[in-house]
Amino acid sequence: MILAQALVAPRLNWGAKKLFRRGLIIVLLGLLLLVYPLNLGLFIVASILTGFGLGLAMPGYNTAPTLQMKPEEQGGLAGLINANNGAAYVVAPIASTALYGLSPWLPMTCCTVLIAAAILLSFYHPEFRK
Repeated sequence: MILAQALVAPRLNWGAKKLFRRGLIIVLLGLLLLVYPLNLGLFIVASILTGFGLGLAMPGYNTAPTLQMKPEEQGGLAGLINANNGAAYVVAPIASTALYGLSPWLPMTCCTVLIAAAILLSFYHPEFRK
């Protein structure tokens, strides 16, 4: 993730939407491999893909909304983005543990479905299409 954010994303010269979309597609590929990893090598490749994709998607996620806001709205948006990130750190472990209690593959499957929905939203939502 760090390498993607520090070295790759700046050199790609992609806009925020392109970073977000392509990053999420890479995350989806990694998560699909993590749903049922067949061996340690596949698990490592899947984890690298997921981290790399997140490293590309996160700058787009943080930047794209700021491009839609007026200067006086930037502080409120930054607070909203950080609150969302904080909520994810609280909700994700609790929800994943509960889902894992039902079935070991369920957390990754749900995450994969959510990322796929985010990809679709990024391509079809009117604000993303501008």
